Amino acid sequence: MKYKMTLIFCIIAAVVLGAYLGEMCSDIEYLKFLGYSKSFGFDSTTFDIQVISLTLGFRVEMNVMQLLLLAISIFVARKLADAIKTS
Repeated sequence: MKYKMTLIFCIIAAVVLGAYLGEMCSDIEYLKFLGYSKSFGFDSTTFDIQVISLTLGFRVEMNVMQLLLLAISIFVARKLADAIKTS
């Protein structure tokens, strides 16, 4: 349980920090490749029946920095979980 929670925290931190750092690196000439991003998913679709309207859509955008930090966080999570002391 401790490892799973640590892994989830590390993944969330890597995605958020990677998005921020990737955006910052895209302004620097020799680090521009870290900000390169691709998005995938499907466009929103609306189902409208007189009483209810339902809109569904899904889009994910990842950059190189996020992918690097995700890979690092998966390796670090195990060591971090072992270092956390339980009471």
